[in-house]
Amino acid sequence: MNSSVPVSYKDMPLAALAEIRSDAKVQEDMAVAYRRDIDKEIALRLKDRDEGTVSSTDGDFKVSVTYKVSRSVDTALLQEHWEQIGDNARNAFKWSAELNTKHFRALQELNAPDLATVQGFITTKPASPSVTVERIGG
Repeated sequence: MNSSVPVSYKDMPLAALAEIRSDAKVQEDMAVAYRRDIDKEIALRLKDRDEGTVSSTDGDFKVSVTYKVSRSVDTALLQEHWEQIGDNARNAFKWSAELNTKHFRALQELNAPDLATVQGFITTKPASPSVTVERIGG
């Protein structure tokens, strides 16, 4: 498929769209894998720390790599020991509410009176739809 030619998908059958999407997904996956291999090599060459940004200029390019570490908190364990932790250490943690979707949906289905008390705290907006195309035949 020539990507420089505008394509109208409006009148195409679903099977044709699925075929084109399937091919595009394979190309995308290959391109992403290729770019990730290059990124990995660049990151190895510039690494001089575990966290922070390192930049280098070579030829016409300025290349920057930001190194990060992931940190997670065992919330249940932290809550269990919260009273034993000093105020200064407590400031290292931020709290945010998470919606228990299963329970929220149950409140919606029951039209429970409790639903009205919490609905004002929740913002709902549509997420991007997820499209999956699976080849099932030859």
